[in-house]
Amino acid sequence: MGCRPSVQDALRLAGWTAGRAVATGGWTRQLTAAGLKLNDAAVGIWAEFGG
Repeated sequence: MGCRPSVQDALRLAGWTAGRAVATGGWTRQLTAAGLKLNDAAVGIWAEFGG
């Protein structure tokens, strides 16, 4: 992942695991309906680290 071990440990303690995928469909529908254009990379990060 390219992070120092302490960063990986903190992420794991917060509930993150490699390959984690949070559903973002509801959020993306609401945001795009409000006229926002979403960046695919940001949505990917949101899916892995959000929730």
